[in-house]
Amino acid sequence: MLLRLKTKCLLFILPLAGVSLVLLAGTLVAYGTFRGQLRTFRANVAKAAYSSSFATAVTRQTSESLHIAFGQESDDEYEEARRKAHHALASWKRTAGSEDAGSETELARLLQVERLYSKLEPALQRIIELGRAGKEEAARQSIINDLGVLVDDSLLLDLEQQSRQTATELLSSLDRLIGSFATLGFFAGDPTEALDVVDYDCREILLGGSFAASLSRQLLEYTTTVLTNEERDDLYVARSDTLNTMNGWKELVVRRHARAEDEELHALLSISSHLSQLNLQGDEVLRLSDEGKTEEAWGILTGTMETMADKSMLFELDARLASEQVELEESLALLLHQVSHVTKSATIVTILVLAIGIVSP
Repeated sequence: MLLRLKTKCLLFILPLAGVSLVLLAGTLVAYGTFRGQLRTFRANVAKAAYSSSFATAVTRQTSESLHIAFGQESDDEYEEARRKAHHALASWKRTAGSEDAGSETELARLLQVERLYSKLEPALQRIIELGRAGKEEAARQSIINDLGVLVDDSLLLDLEQQSRQTATELLSSLDRLIGSFATLGFFAGDPTEALDVVDYDCREILLGGSFAASLSRQLLEYTTTVLTNEERDDLYVARSDTLNTMNGWKELVVRRHARAEDEELHALLSISSHLSQLNLQGDEVLRLSDEGKTEEAWGILTGTMETMADKSMLFELDARLASEQVELEESLALLLHQVSHVTKSATIVTILVLAIGIVSP
């Protein structure tokens, strides 16, 4: 009787233990895959942030060099933009070189960006020196001959291509992260809210960074237009890019925050309103420039327009993106906690089944 009971227990326990071991193995593999996808996603988020920060800082650095050459006494803002550009580029290279989200192709493209930037800084210093020496016409010619090639035709073009590639990689890694979570998420309760937050924050970080870079490019194009009276095609392209990015950003936020009194939506609408005011002032700057009133145009550009962009738009934008980064990390930590809980539960269940099998009569 005892033998038959033991045999029946073994016939029940052993298959159950085998199934538990298979499920545990599958859970551990899925857990490892999720952890790997999470590291890649975080690295891609960092790359997207650093690439947009570098593009913004480079255009600001270029604009500030022109302000110094044509009358601005302090170079504090130039040095600040230069510091941000160097920090963003170094951080971008470090992240791109990591095992989680790097590739030799991307590093080669980044080295090209670095080479172009290393040529830009001496050109900016030459323009500053010419302007401070009172050689304004020579400084204008240097803007036309040097910056047109280094900035518009080379560096910013490469950065735009890099930005598109980085955005594509980030969204692809987001899809893979969601897919790997789905393997375990069935056992982790309802993950919909956390996944929605991750998706939303990821896209807002992309759009916010792109908007900052486009806005800085737009201000640079106004500056070179007033100083050189060259063709305005690049200005109109930058202005259109800024507006289109803002419209896409508003659409994303409105879908998530439908109520007009929502604080996040209100803040974005405030930035959008300032953009409309900035464009109206830009129209006035171009009108004055066409009439030969360069000093008046320059005064509006370096006065109210720059102040609005810095204090009312880019400052608010930096705070907003920092908040989104924090919220994104909190959501990712929640997903990781849920996945870890599933893995631990599967491990405990398997150990219990094996223990029952060992001590069963």
